[in-house]
Amino acid sequence: MRRLLGVLAVAVTACGSSSSAIGGPSAAPVHLTVSYSNIVPDNLPVWIAKEAGIFTKNGLDVDLQLIQSTQGMPALLSGQTQLANIGGSETLSADAEGADVVVLANLTPVFPYLFYAAPGITDASQLKGKKIGTTSPGGSADIATRLALKQLDLDPTKDVTVVNLGSVSNVTAAMLAGAVQASVSHPPDSQVLSAKGFHPLLDMAHQKLPFASVTVATKRSYASANKVVVQRFIDSVVEAITREKNDRAFSIRVLEKYFKSTDDTLMGSAYDFYAQEVIQQPPYCQTDQFTDAQAVLGQKSDKVRSFDLGKLFDNSFVKSAVDRGLAKT
Repeated sequence: MRRLLGVLAVAVTACGSSSSAIGGPSAAPVHLTVSYSNIVPDNLPVWIAKEAGIFTKNGLDVDLQLIQSTQGMPALLSGQTQLANIGGSETLSADAEGADVVVLANLTPVFPYLFYAAPGITDASQLKGKKIGTTSPGGSADIATRLALKQLDLDPTKDVTVVNLGSVSNVTAAMLAGAVQASVSHPPDSQVLSAKGFHPLLDMAHQKLPFASVTVATKRSYASANKVVVQRFIDSVVEAITREKNDRAFSIRVLEKYFKSTDDTLMGSAYDFYAQEVIQQPPYCQTDQFTDAQAVLGQKSDKVRSFDLGKLFDNSFVKSAVDRGLAKT
């Protein structure tokens, strides 16, 4: 009987618990499938949590999968993944339409972008009639692109043609090939563009405008039924941010692995930009980080325009990590 009760206890822990207690990692690690939408340094905290063994230490067996942003939300809602590193705008759109989704942390609390133009284009007016590359409709890069164009006194619906290319790497390749003449970019891709004569017309990152470029999201129902597991995941992310901020050499090695790069200088510049200018500790969400996305997406959706942004996120898991001293800097 005692043996049977022990087995049942482990099973309950692995499947999640409605209790708010954290508890210790179970003997059998809980398997999670977690997506990220692009190979960009915004995802460095979850990559570090994986490569440094932080997930394992916290009793999690995490399978990280690259799933493009247009498929990331369907994968989460269908149960293919349990958590997703995904743009705040995608989560806002889904939540406003009634989807079972919530944001747990914001890894990129400002626009990390510069708006780059092809060599020879020295003024924004020269972009009229040109093609502008972005990733996917309604994604973080798309929101940033439309706001950048407006800052440059260009109408994204009339003055230019916005081309959706699916991923950051595709946008960079299209820029280099001359298929599009401008796009938002960030390190390390922006350094690649600079080396080929492309130049920024606008530095959005320097403006420190609040945004939610990459967030950690899950289904509300999953978070409610699996509080212990979700807390361990957020604990791991918070711990990984501390490791990122304090271990430059290891962070660069992780970037090189996921970018499949051996360029220490390029990956180092990407690390410096994100660790010093972009990533926040602790990764709390705030309403103003979603207002620009709401303004852009709300032009086509009444539900998004009238959505209460305070209902989009739940900071309780990050707060628990902070209260237990995990958010070190």
